[in-house]
Amino acid sequence: MRKATCVVLLGLCTVGALIIAKRYVHEHRLMEILQSHKGSTTADAIVENAASELGKTRSHRAVAPLIEALQDSDPTVRRNAAESLGAIRDRRAVNPLISALQDPAIEVRTSAALALGDIKDPRAVIPLAAALSVGQNKLTISAARALYAIGDPRCVPALIKALSKPSVDPDNDPSSAIAIALGGMGAPAVEPLQRAVRSNESEPGFRCFAALALGRMKDRHALEPLIEDLRSQEESIRRQAISNLGCTDSSDAIPPLAALLKSNGSDVALRKMAVETLGQLAGVFPSAADALSATALNDPDLTIRSEAISKLTGWWLINSPQTNDTLQAVVRDGNPELVSTFYDIIIKKGYPGSEGSLIKALNTKGSSLMAEDFLNSGNSTLERAASDWALRNGFHVMPKIAGGTSPQWGSQH
Repeated sequence: MRKATCVVLLGLCTVGALIIAKRYVHEHRLMEILQSHKGSTTADAIVENAASELGKTRSHRAVAPLIEALQDSDPTVRRNAAESLGAIRDRRAVNPLISALQDPAIEVRTSAALALGDIKDPRAVIPLAAALSVGQNKLTISAARALYAIGDPRCVPALIKALSKPSVDPDNDPSSAIAIALGGMGAPAVEPLQRAVRSNESEPGFRCFAALALGRMKDRHALEPLIEDLRSQEESIRRQAISNLGCTDSSDAIPPLAALLKSNGSDVALRKMAVETLGQLAGVFPSAADALSATALNDPDLTIRSEAISKLTGWWLINSPQTNDTLQAVVRDGNPELVSTFYDIIIKKGYPGSEGSLIKALNTKGSSLMAEDFLNSGNSTLERAASDWALRNGFHVMPKIAGGTSPQWGSQH
């Protein structure tokens, strides 16, 4: 039995040695291909692939030839070499990659920045922070992501300065990447971000992304000044606070906004802003939808109630429990103004027993378009009511419209 065990173990060791030997030969061959291109001025797909494949080996033996490849004449080879060095994560590559931040090719610069983020060496913090101010959005995004990965707060001033600069290229706007990086810096970034968010001199876009950074913090005190601003005597400050809280993308913003809605003494315009902001957050946080649902029929102002229902019936919430509960409450309440505003969604939902409220709304606030939709809804009770309304109001009843756009009863049930 012992001999058999030894034979099995010997076999496994032999297989392991063969695998290691094969891997070594593969690495050696890739390095030979890479070094064979040294001094060449032409692009070579085989060499470009070798520079990329060496990263997959995770072999520290490949670091030296990859560092040399950062000087290759082919920018694709240089980019692939930078990416491979990031994958291997050897600190010997830090200074060469820092030098590559000055490469003439933008794809090499961005790959070098991301590779430095993969290695996470603090020597890269100052050069990456400097790269934020170069004015190249792709490089700024990569540098911000790298700084986030390293997590060294020395870069906070540079990140905030970069965030304050408006982007001229909307397709490569670095603001979100910078805000995420700032959000990852923790306590050292809180106070400067709070100052930025509350400054009347800051651009709205800058304030919004600074608020996003605060919202991503683990620090529960980060949003306190914004919440405090909701109680300001200055209407402009309260408005700005509501807007900023919407930008935070944080569930911590929901309770103070919901409290503002419950305070019926607050300005209608401010409550409407709070509804809009909760609508932004409701796609991510069910508690924001709960706050909208609680407001939908309880606010004394009809426009606020209508706005809350409108937000709940957006495509991102149309099938949520809060939306269904609210629409059924609208039907039970029977307010003709609200029912006539949202009749098409109520028809699509096909709530049993909702016909009475729909017909009341038609007879009170109806229009020819509403009657036409009732006629083509597929609900016989609504069709008869629409025919009666048309006769009373001097409209001619037309046959059903085949393939029309009228809401169909129960199509979103």
